[in-house]
Amino acid sequence: MPSILIKPQDITVKSVNTLAEEIIQQSLSADTIGLVGIGQAISRTCAIVGLSTEIARIYARKIVLDYVETPVIGPFEAIYFQLTSKPTTELSDLVKRLESELVANKPGRGGQLVLVSKLAEIRRITTTCLYTLRDFDLMKIQAAGLAINSAVSAALQVVRLSKEPVRVEAVGLEPIESKMNMHRTTALSIYIRRGKSVERDPDLLRTLRDLRLAT
Repeated sequence: MPSILIKPQDITVKSVNTLAEEIIQQSLSADTIGLVGIGQAISRTCAIVGLSTEIARIYARKIVLDYVETPVIGPFEAIYFQLTSKPTTELSDLVKRLESELVANKPGRGGQLVLVSKLAEIRRITTTCLYTLRDFDLMKIQAAGLAINSAVSAALQVVRLSKEPVRVEAVGLEPIESKMNMHRTTALSIYIRRGKSVERDPDLLRTLRDLRLAT
């Protein structure tokens, strides 16, 4: 399985279109692709996957959030996509099921939804999520565009800081219409459940070893 890493410095030298083209070309010779975006490249990685799955026969089978340890700089937040050229509804079916469990799918007090803007402070998002998980077993963080970086950082902090065990149950990706300029953008939804934590994803670990980011 080909493994692709998108680093923060990559987003300054390659456009979303260029990187999406590389993924689409890889799909011609591989049924499955492992794609990892780290640090400030997370939001751009989501945009790349959003574009690729919108215009080509590429499907997201799995999305995972985790930390990776880079050899020189240290730990980074990361997002992992397992992409496939074969149609699959595994992830979308899971997201639909979780959406049906959100009985108070609204932001603010008494709601299970935390909306993240690009100006939001990560520490405040984290605290809001911890408060939400005190009242509900399941919550959802949603962000679009550059705000995705903050949403992922906050979600991983919640998993580390919560007094009770919590886990990222699923991550969904979908295109939405931007209210600011009426252009389509990519939105990320992170579903966090209170309860038993889970082991690190084996496909992600395998991809990190291929990329020499793990042993």
